[in-house]
Amino acid sequence: MLDGVWTSPWSFTAGLGFLYLPFVLISGAKEFYDIVPAFNYFSALVCGPGILLLGYLILRKLGVSGKRSCAAMLCYAVWPFVAFHYEKIDTGLVQAFFLLPAWLVKFNDWFYYAVCINSGFNAMSDTPGLLAVMGCLYFALAMPPKTRYAALFGVLYGFACLVRINYILLAPLFAFLLFRRFRESRGLLIAACLASTGAFIAAFAVQFVCNALQYGSPFTFGYVRHYPDMAPLDRPAAGFTWHTFAKLVALRGLMRVNLPVFAVGTAALWLMKDRFRQAVLVLLSVPVVLFFCGYSHTFCDLRRFVFPAFCGLLMAAAAVEVWSTLSKRMKFAVVLLLVCMVALTLPYRAPWRGVPFMLGDCLFLRLAGAVVPVALFCAVFLLIRRKKYPAAGFVFLSAFFHYTPPEVLAAGMFLLLPWIAVRPFLPQIERVVEFSAGGKDLAREKEGTGDENAPGTRS
Repeated sequence: MLDGVWTSPWSFTAGLGFLYLPFVLISGAKEFYDIVPAFNYFSALVCGPGILLLGYLILRKLGVSGKRSCAAMLCYAVWPFVAFHYEKIDTGLVQAFFLLPAWLVKFNDWFYYAVCINSGFNAMSDTPGLLAVMGCLYFALAMPPKTRYAALFGVLYGFACLVRINYILLAPLFAFLLFRRFRESRGLLIAACLASTGAFIAAFAVQFVCNALQYGSPFTFGYVRHYPDMAPLDRPAAGFTWHTFAKLVALRGLMRVNLPVFAVGTAALWLMKDRFRQAVLVLLSVPVVLFFCGYSHTFCDLRRFVFPAFCGLLMAAAAVEVWSTLSKRMKFAVVLLLVCMVALTLPYRAPWRGVPFMLGDCLFLRLAGAVVPVALFCAVFLLIRRKKYPAAGFVFLSAFFHYTPPEVLAAGMFLLLPWIAVRPFLPQIERVVEFSAGGKDLAREKEGTGDENAPGTRS
C-alpha cells in the first residue's frame, strides 16, 4: 500500500492492511514480523478491553442490569484463559474442557496458541474486527434518528467488513436496528436507508477496486488464492455450501467446542421475554454460526471464526429475565449447578480418555457425571414447586442442550431465526384462533337450543 502497488494479488481484504499501516509508518518496518509484537499488544490491550467496554454498554442499552452486564463481560475476559478444546477432526474427537492456566505447562503448545488467539494477543483480524462490529452495534443502538448518523454508521460498518468480510452476515441485524430507529417517519426511513447503504458502498469501494485490479472482477476476492488445488466446493472461496453443511463435520465441531456457552445461551434466547432484546442477540449470533456450519475450512479454528456469536450468546445468558425472579441464594445455586454442568460433566457420547480435564481424575468425572444431572433435575423440580417456572425452564433447557447430540443444539439454535420472525404476529394469530373458536362455540350453542333467531342467525 505504501509503495503504491495495488495490482499485485492480495490474499485478504484491505481492512487489515489499513490497520497495519500506522505500525509500519511508526516503526519503519520492512516485513510483516517487524510489526507483530507491537500489533499483538495493541490487539490484546486496546482492542480487547474495548470489546469488553462496548459489550457492557450494549447490554445496558438493551436494559440489562449493571451487575449482570459486568458479569457477562468478566466471563468473556476470563474465558480464553480457562476454556480450551481438544480436536482430532479425522477421528471425530472434538471436546471442550476447562483447564487452570498454571497447568498449561503439562500439555503441548496447542493450548498456549489457543490462549493467544482467543485472548486477542495476535496480529490477525479477529479481535480488531470484533471491536469494529461491537462499535457498530452500540452506535446503531445509541445514534439519534438523523440521516447523517445513518451515513456515519454505513461508513463504520463498511470498515468492519473490510477488516473481516464475513461480518456482512450481520447485515440483517443492522437493517433491523435502522428500521427500528427511523420507523417513525417513512421519508426519514427511506433517506436513512439510502444514506447508510451509499456510505457503506463508498467505504467498501476500495475493496471492489482492488478486486477489479487484481482479479479482473470487483466480486472476486483474494480468498481464491487459498488452497487452489482443492475441489471447488472444498475451497474457502466457495463460502457456505450445502455440500459442506450436509457432512455435519463443521456443525458438530462448532457445537462441541463452544458447547458451554452455546447450550446456555441458546436456552436463554428461547426464554427471553423482551422481543427486541431477543431479536438483537439472535441476529448477532445465529447467522454467523449457521454460515460456518457450511464453510469448508471452519476446522482451521473452531472458536475464533464465531467470536461475534460466542459473545452474543454469552450476553444472552446474562440478559435473560429469569435472573430477576430469583433471590440471591437461588441465583448462586443455579449458577453453581450450571458451572458444574459445563465444567465437570461430559456431553453426549464424549469419550472418557484422551482428553485432559482440569480435575483429570476420571473416577471423579464419572461421579460428577452421575451427580450433576440428578442435581439439575432436583433443581428443576424445586423451582417448579416454588412456581419459578421461567427459571426451571432455563435450567432444564440448558441441561437439555448440553446433554443431547450436537445436531439437536444446532437445530435449537437455528430455529430461533424463524421464531423471532413469527413471534411479533403471535397476538394476532391468538386473536384469530380465539375468534374462530368463539364462532364454533356459538354455532354449537345454536344447534343445542334450536333457536333460529339466536344472535348471528338469519331470520
